[in-house]
Amino acid sequence: MKLLRKVSTVKLIRTVSLEYREGKSDKVYEVDLCEVGQDQFVVNFRYGRRGTILRDGSKTAVAVNEQDAIAIFDKLVKSKGTCLSRSPSSECVTGWCHWN
Repeated sequence: MKLLRKVSTVKLIRTVSLEYREGKSDKVYEVDLCEVGQDQFVVNFRYGRRGTILRDGSKTAVAVNEQDAIAIFDKLVKSKGTCLSRSPSSECVTGWCHWN
């Protein structure tokens, strides 16, 4: 008897990469909004010093609907006090900058 496993796919809906550079500090913070099933979404993040293995986590303990996931995603990105830049090399005067 052959067992079949159900393979679930994860679809990346939105992603934001943030950077923070001040003095000797050089950090990155990445946030992803992913669809993991029909109307099931999660918000995941990674952070740490640039060039190191990033720590990861999730803002959603269980999958939530799209509207809730977008609100969680936007709140997390906004909580970093971001200034918007078009490229990683752009100067950012205050806080975290994002480039995508």
